[in-house]
Amino acid sequence: MTFEMVRRRFPWAIHALVLVLIIIFATLPLIGVFVAEWLAGAAGHDCRLDEAGIYPCEYFGINVGGLLGALFAMGWLALVTLPLGAVALVAWIVIMFVHRHSWHNKKHDH
Repeated sequence: MTFEMVRRRFPWAIHALVLVLIIIFATLPLIGVFVAEWLAGAAGHDCRLDEAGIYPCEYFGINVGGLLGALFAMGWLALVTLPLGAVALVAWIVIMFVHRHSWHNKKHDH
């Protein structure tokens, strides 16, 4: 069996995986903010969460205030990751369409 006889499919899964990774990269700081707010809210009124500082917050006797404060403050990174992610997303979609077009043309040239 020669290489030309093998029908190869377009790698949609790889392109989709890259798109998902770009979206995760772009939104990860916001996800951290939502997780921090959810955990602080679930702990009750004893957990304070804002950009002014780090406050004690206990879960099962462990102070997670520093972790929650860091997650909350990481939300500011979204000012960088969201625009970068948007540019990367558009660029990858263009790359995907160019790849698909060249794949289709190469397949029908034989």
